Parts: sequence; C-alpha cells; structure tokens
Amino acid sequence: MPRKPRRETPIERIFRKVMGRKMPQSVSRILLRKPTAKRINGSWNRGSRLGTVGTIKRLMLCGEKGRLLDAYVTATDRQAEAVKSLSAVAAKDNRTAFRESLVHAEQARQDAEQARLALHLHSETHGC
Repeated sequence: MPRKPRRETPIERIFRKVMGRKMPQSVSRILLRKPTAKRINGSWNRGSRLGTVGTIKRLMLCGEKGRLLDAYVTATDRQAEAVKSLSAVAAKDNRTAFRESLVHAEQARQDAEQARLALHLHSETHGC
C-alpha cells in the first residue's frame, strides 16, 4: 500500500506563496525542527515545531525584503481582525454596522494584497 504524501505545513505554505517556490531542504531543516521535550528547571519544555517570521527573516540577506515581509504579516493580521469583527457583527441584526465592517474588511484585504504584491515584485526584481 503506497504511503500518503506528507501534508504541507502552514509555514511551508506561506513560504511557497511568498517566495513562489518550494521551501529548500536547508531552510525547512531550520524552520521545521522536530518537537522536543526536555526537562528544564523541573518542568517540561516542549519545543516549537514551526519557525517564526523572525527565523525566516534571519535566513534572508535583503533588509528590504524583511521590511516588506513585516508589512505583509501586519496587513494579514489586520485583515484577520477585520474579518473576525465582521463575523461578530454579522451575528447581530445591524445592517449599518455590518456594511461599515464589510468596507473595513475589504480595505484590509486590499491592503494585504498590495503588501503581498510588493513583496512578490521585490523578489522578482531583486532576485532574493
């Protein structure tokens, strides 16, 4: 019976979307460490499996790309918050508040798309 292919982790998916290519083995070895459990000061310390944006930035050599990645992460966080508030307003029966929240969520989506595009264009022109 053939084995199932390994599922793509969220950090691999973000890397693929931002960089436009699959994550190299040298990068995934750093970002996707195996979980560890060590006893430190009498309590169990379970290591994180996923890397952080800071870890990705340390692997890059271009400062502008790091700035653009920060802007993209901030924009997507704002979009997530806007969608969360839109969801909360949708549960209530207030059309004006819903329309305002919908406009805010759409603006946040456009901001995130612009940040992603700026990051992509920088990668294409600068080659980093």
